[in-house]
Amino acid sequence: MVVKPSSVPLHACGSYRYNTLVPLLREQGTVGEDAAVHTTHRLDRLTSGLVLLAKTKAAAHRISDWFSRNEIRKVYLARVSGKFRDLLDCPDSSLPPGVKRLDNGRVLVRGFMYCVDHKVGKYEFSAEMPDKSLAPKDTETEVELIGDAPSGESIVRCRPRTGRTHQIRVHLKQLRCPIANDDNYGGEKRNDPSLPLIPHVNQALKPPASRDLVAQDGADVSSSKESLHPSGIFLHAISYNLPDGTSFTCDAPSWATAVIRR
Repeated sequence: MVVKPSSVPLHACGSYRYNTLVPLLREQGTVGEDAAVHTTHRLDRLTSGLVLLAKTKAAAHRISDWFSRNEIRKVYLARVSGKFRDLLDCPDSSLPPGVKRLDNGRVLVRGFMYCVDHKVGKYEFSAEMPDKSLAPKDTETEVELIGDAPSGESIVRCRPRTGRTHQIRVHLKQLRCPIANDDNYGGEKRNDPSLPLIPHVNQALKPPASRDLVAQDGADVSSSKESLHPSGIFLHAISYNLPDGTSFTCDAPSWATAVIRR
């Protein structure tokens, strides 16, 4: 196992072709140049935490199957906007659609998710089955309060029962307690010391009429525009319990330890 920091993608994607997890581990010497390493599951680029790697294809397939069948008990930490305890104290009639309280002090979000923007990969939640043309998938997540954090925020523990893309992010938004710095799902873009905003350069070729300069290698001169994007969000995979009894855990990040009281 390794603990992946935020901003590092697991696989090559988009503008990330080389600076992904396994190549970086090889570059650091953590993994031998010729050693076989296989990923077993996914973890979003913006999410930090545990990643399970396998030395053989057989082991990778076995663990991947456990993940795909939701047989691995996963626990995540998140820092969310608002007082989560208010959700625990409100009357049932005030709970958001698709949300119910459990006897163990947790809340359960149950419903369906579907993609609304395939280009950027953005998802929506519906408590009821939406139009089947949207290819909805069933989703369930248990969420419990750990404690309060500064600035009117809360630290929560999330236990997804299913494993859909952006599931925890979407479910926390449905709870009206979005991840505090997740501006894609109800939070705010924040230049936090532990997860600063980072520059992202978008290069675009000049319009044909203005292409009067050509680089020495024959390539068109292009203009660039820089914008700031989050290096990560307050979401951390902290433990996995496998069906064979093996368990993995890691330390909580600094943003999750600023709990004031239970």
